[in-house]
Amino acid sequence: MEQILLIVAILGLILSTLFFTKRDGFKKSTFFLGTFYFIISLYCFQTWVIESRLLLYWQWFYVWPLPLYALLAPALYFYFISIIADEFRWKWSYLILFVPSLLALIDVLAVYNKPVQFYQEIIEN
Repeated sequence: MEQILLIVAILGLILSTLFFTKRDGFKKSTFFLGTFYFIISLYCFQTWVIESRLLLYWQWFYVWPLPLYALLAPALYFYFISIIADEFRWKWSYLILFVPSLLALIDVLAVYNKPVQFYQEIIEN
């Protein structure tokens, strides 16, 4: 299982790099799709680190990606909006999509503001 997660993380990173470097076509929609695949590959890599029991070596890698994972839904939503409308125009109502990311950021800051023993207990268990 761990090897599959690592392979998916590497292939997702390659795919997102291809989307970010693509010059023709819909630039905004490919950017949103590349962002989506980058976050998925980061998630697979973090899951590989946890499942392979490498978290003791990379302790800093446990909590901080949470706000990025909350950006999966806006990236996918913006991708579909830009494909359907054939363009992307920012609306202030889109800010509601970033509330989960803000809550995740507050959660990460709360964990890092706890004593070091609290974080070490999370990592060891």
